[in-house]
Amino acid sequence: MATFVEYIESISMYLLSMFKKIKNFIFQFYFSFPIQLVVLHFKRNHLLLVFWFFLFAFSNGWIASNFGVQALFLYPEYFNHSDALSFFILGVSFGGFMVAFHLYSYILHGSRFRFIATVRKPFLVFSYNNMIIPLLFIFSYLSKSYAYQLDNELVSRSDSFYNLSAFIGGLAVFTFVSYVYFVVTNKNFLSIKKKEKMGAFQSSIHRGEAWSSMQNKVQAWKVTNYFVPVFKMRIARNVKHYQNEWIDEIINQNHVNASIFEIVAVISFFVIGIFSANAAFLIPAAASVFLAFTILLMIISAFFSWMKGWTMTVIVIIITLINVFSDKVDWLNIKSLAYGLDYKVERTSYSNETIWSLNDNLKRERDLKEMEELMDLRKSHFTHDSIMVVINVSGGGHRSSAWTFATLFKADSLLNGELYRHSYMISGASGGMIGASYWREVEWRKNLDRDPYFFNEHFEALASDLLNPIIFTLVSNDFSLRFRKSSLNGVKYTHDRAFAFENQLNENTHHWFDVPLKNYKYKELNAEMPMMIFTPTILNDGRRLLISPLNLSFLTYKNQDLHPDRQIKTENIDFQSFFKNQDASNLRYLSLLRMNATFPYILPAVTLPSNPEIEVMDAGIRDNFGKETTYEFLTATKDWINKNINKIVVIQIRYRDRLAETEAIDQSILSRLSTPVGVIYDNFENVQEYGMDDLLNEMEANLKADVEWVNFELNSREDDPISLNFHLSELEKKFILSALERRDNKKSFDRLEAIFTKNK
Repeated sequence: MATFVEYIESISMYLLSMFKKIKNFIFQFYFSFPIQLVVLHFKRNHLLLVFWFFLFAFSNGWIASNFGVQALFLYPEYFNHSDALSFFILGVSFGGFMVAFHLYSYILHGSRFRFIATVRKPFLVFSYNNMIIPLLFIFSYLSKSYAYQLDNELVSRSDSFYNLSAFIGGLAVFTFVSYVYFVVTNKNFLSIKKKEKMGAFQSSIHRGEAWSSMQNKVQAWKVTNYFVPVFKMRIARNVKHYQNEWIDEIINQNHVNASIFEIVAVISFFVIGIFSANAAFLIPAAASVFLAFTILLMIISAFFSWMKGWTMTVIVIIITLINVFSDKVDWLNIKSLAYGLDYKVERTSYSNETIWSLNDNLKRERDLKEMEELMDLRKSHFTHDSIMVVINVSGGGHRSSAWTFATLFKADSLLNGELYRHSYMISGASGGMIGASYWREVEWRKNLDRDPYFFNEHFEALASDLLNPIIFTLVSNDFSLRFRKSSLNGVKYTHDRAFAFENQLNENTHHWFDVPLKNYKYKELNAEMPMMIFTPTILNDGRRLLISPLNLSFLTYKNQDLHPDRQIKTENIDFQSFFKNQDASNLRYLSLLRMNATFPYILPAVTLPSNPEIEVMDAGIRDNFGKETTYEFLTATKDWINKNINKIVVIQIRYRDRLAETEAIDQSILSRLSTPVGVIYDNFENVQEYGMDDLLNEMEANLKADVEWVNFELNSREDDPISLNFHLSELEKKFILSALERRDNKKSFDRLEAIFTKNK
């Protein structure tokens, strides 16, 4: 019996001992320096965590993935290429942000951990123990980037590993150089004891307050142990027996070194912005985000150092004042312009009276007659004189641009050039019109034997990245002081992401579109090219601005004289008529493409020289498929069509399935809060098409010619959609080309061939 009791006691003692060990381990673990720093961040550093949240969100695709931001992080570009050098630069920039994160935490919260003053290299030890969050991001980034390179960019495993090694290399190089600087320049107790004069160090950025006095104002955090390189644990010692002057001297000197680091970072940020016209300074967009976050951390840490608890209040006041005075101070209210227009002459009044005055009957008749003469000339070039082709292209960024070009190129090749010769008018929005413009230019040059490129070269050029310079300029220039100017045709403009977009598009498209709009007038009038009608949306009142090298006043009239009591509003504004005095025909064609594709936030709204100023954005806000323009054009010219045309072929090139199935609405609480806005946005295109279908049915009833619709769709119901942005991965490019061979699209190509064969 005694033996059994002893056995039970021994087990109990063993279990008690194990419990004490586990309890001690948990205690030591929780109160270890790395864990306490994480607790500190989640308890005190919420603003700092916002930066990390955005970095995790960008790289994991939680936010802005539809804009292509994730791709810029996971596969950065430098000199228009993604390679080890671009990853190295990204690693260096992340290293800068990581060091800034450590500095921010050390300067603002180091006094809570008083034992840190006893170690030989305070900042190095602090940073080493503050690595949990950065390491989580690094591991997350490496895994995501590796998978993205393999699955989306079709990079080999060895090259992906090499790229990520370059990222780690850049991070290591910057971190090593930074800490060599801090280790060499930072003082320790031995050097301080030898100094006779105290208080020699003072930071110009951070408030000069004795660390010993700061300790009395904040609660000391309990820390039992900390780590030093490499994974060696030390016991956190008491500092009460050290002289406060020594501690203050060490920390003040550390602040001075931190200030120097911060000043260099700020200077680097502005230097990159100033010289970004030089391709060498056009660093990967994700690297510019890291750099911008670094600068913001520096500014906020300086604010906290001086303002303490008033920091957020002061920041809110500053933002409020900037907002109040932004429309009164020129350098706070820099507008994005349409290059080529004259903004110095007297501006046309944008009023109902002016708009009505443009609806002159004689002018409308003259413009319509000019259009009918153009159509007569176009018809004379026909092989099949009874067929009229109208092309509608949808918006949708790079995906629509590449898909539109590839579809039109293949269709025209199958028809031996007949599609180009029979096309009267092209309308649509955003990227689709960029792709259509490129196709039109290619076919025109081919007819003159001035096209030295093959299809694959054209496709790659058009699908080349546009997003990197936009995001880079947005971060390095548009979010800071826009002091940089860029010249175009002898006129200086404030450099912004719109200018960057045009320059990159110009590079990608062989400089073909760096011409004024008037260069296309006689090509269209002489039927060398099908006409294109661009329709950016006027934000002031929702009207559409009809832009073409030709006069389009015959598309702006809606029988106001017949129904004066109904107060019919003029919906369309003829660009050439309204901005005649502002040199409308001199509008840069690249600016026209940008105006028609100005997606919110990615590109700034374009301000035009009227009084009051009107701003225009993406044509897709009103008509994302070009149907409304088609309806108005065919309706206005129906008399000529009924006399001359037997068949109208409307080609629709879309980025998504027109008859996609309806999805259930998310029933979560947060989704219910956002549903009213979200549902409207998600169904925006459906709402456009519901109304247009009725109008198009009415139009067909008034035309003697048969109207046949041929659809080409990029995404079928089973496909995962390509993101809406100005960047395409290699996988997305392959998907676009493979969609040409999909069964439904092959049927559409066959239909086109059958139409032209039947009407020979």
